[in-house]
Amino acid sequence: MVNGFNRFGWIVLLVPLWMMGCTSTSMVHSDTTRYFLLSANVPPPLALVEKRAYVQVDPLDIPEYLNRPEIVIRAGAQEMVLSDFNHWGEDLSANLTRVLEENLANLLPDISIDTISESLPLKQRGYRLSVKIIQFELASEEKVVLRLLWRLYSVDERRLLAIERWRGQSERLENRDYPLMVASMNRLLEEVSRKLALVITEIDHHAAPIDR
Repeated sequence: MVNGFNRFGWIVLLVPLWMMGCTSTSMVHSDTTRYFLLSANVPPPLALVEKRAYVQVDPLDIPEYLNRPEIVIRAGAQEMVLSDFNHWGEDLSANLTRVLEENLANLLPDISIDTISESLPLKQRGYRLSVKIIQFELASEEKVVLRLLWRLYSVDERRLLAIERWRGQSERLENRDYPLMVASMNRLLEEVSRKLALVITEIDHHAAPIDR
């Protein structure tokens, strides 16, 4: 009788301890910070071709509210939410610049794309691309919104060739799924990259041959 009671007593004590262990494990898992990087969606060209021009991409200018490790979500017109456990893996401006540069390089195989002007050839037509991000986050309607202003300059003549305010948005996302959110951001960057590639191609095709 006593032994039976002791066995029952141990079971009563162990069950709450086991439940506490499960709860503790769950809490550690949910509190683990995840880190994300944006990446280029455009595949590389199948073959290398001779370069006929170059584009210098300025580091992308982003709003101060996005210039932080935490991924930002817009909860309303004046309210922002910073995720405690979903962060960017590097400086967001540097990540955006690299993705845009890689997308353009893959879309424009006959044009050199770089962010360092010293490494670009002198005997080619040159352009400078400046991009200012105005908004880039999951908005209150549960869609990722990208708004930006881009300018394309002639390096030789130092004049503005094209300027445009651009806006794109994703499909509605459910439950604030961060991997899906980042994938939607990648697709929007691809969309604006294709727009920029078309503009650069059209302008360069109508440019006068360079003679140096």
